[in-house]
Amino acid sequence: MEHGKDAKLVAELKNNSNPQKIFEPKSINRKAVFRPILTSPFTAKWPSISNADANMLFHTFLALLRSDRIQKLVVRKNASLPRQSARKTKLKNEKRKARLLLADLMQNGIAPPSTEACKAENGDTEAITPVEERPERNAIICGLNSITRMLEEEIADRTHSEISTDTEKHQPSMIFVCNADVSPTSLTSHLPLLVATYNAVCQRSVLLMPLPLGSQLALSDAVNLRRCGMISIDNEALKALKDDEIQSKVSDLELKFGKAEVQPIRMTWLEEAAATARSNKDHLRQKVPKMDLIAPHIKHLASSTPLDINKKKELKKAKRTERKVNRKARATAKIKKT
Repeated sequence: MEHGKDAKLVAELKNNSNPQKIFEPKSINRKAVFRPILTSPFTAKWPSISNADANMLFHTFLALLRSDRIQKLVVRKNASLPRQSARKTKLKNEKRKARLLLADLMQNGIAPPSTEACKAENGDTEAITPVEERPERNAIICGLNSITRMLEEEIADRTHSEISTDTEKHQPSMIFVCNADVSPTSLTSHLPLLVATYNAVCQRSVLLMPLPLGSQLALSDAVNLRRCGMISIDNEALKALKDDEIQSKVSDLELKFGKAEVQPIRMTWLEEAAATARSNKDHLRQKVPKMDLIAPHIKHLASSTPLDINKKKELKKAKRTERKVNRKARATAKIKKT
């Protein structure tokens, strides 16, 4: 049942003989707005965590990030990624050297090496890479864009294959987000639905942890970055480092997550859709045909709002203060008369 302004708007809509008429505000100091009657049931919400539990989990996570092994890992990961312009210049120089070398070989009558030989050589080089370093490279990811790209790529890969065979990929277990410090909030508004989709498609239980206000500065300082508002960690990769200090801190973090009763984001309709897609083997073998989506029909109510909402709030506050003063003055005068 509607109350207040909604009830008034619904009554005006029912009494209006021509509902298709364009709505016009009665006052020139107001502008027309449209308020939706129905909300979408397909939206994912951020996990609700108390401030005490959020602060406890955040400080435990900071203690993990300040470990010497984690510090070296974060520094090496960011040091191995030079700036975009430097990468482009290096790639351009390598291509130019390859063209000059190929021209010299052809001029001297020497056959250039085949593509298969180059691939085999590169494959042998990759095979020499120690296996122990693989979990260390994929244990932690920093940055909103990097984590979003990682989740989207894994969802796309799992959509066309039943099981992921790449063991070197980062498999997130916990994602910490400073959503209270991000402005505008639309930069992180896609994360709950994206994580819910990842959990449904990839059959994992990734925890999304919103951090309290003011945590971005402490998080950036812990990883020695100028700005860092989002970090994803892989618990299995961290435990594979065979470091007793890191393993104990990861176990402590998991225990506190359990005490705080933080649950992974799950959506029933996503889980059922992913389960149906997995059960249908033909869906996994053949290309999914393009489907035309039906446009939603959500009713809106025509209303109005002040042009300067802040000025309107100040006027209301001033009127409330004036009424309070007058009420106090009348009470004082009544007491004096008695």
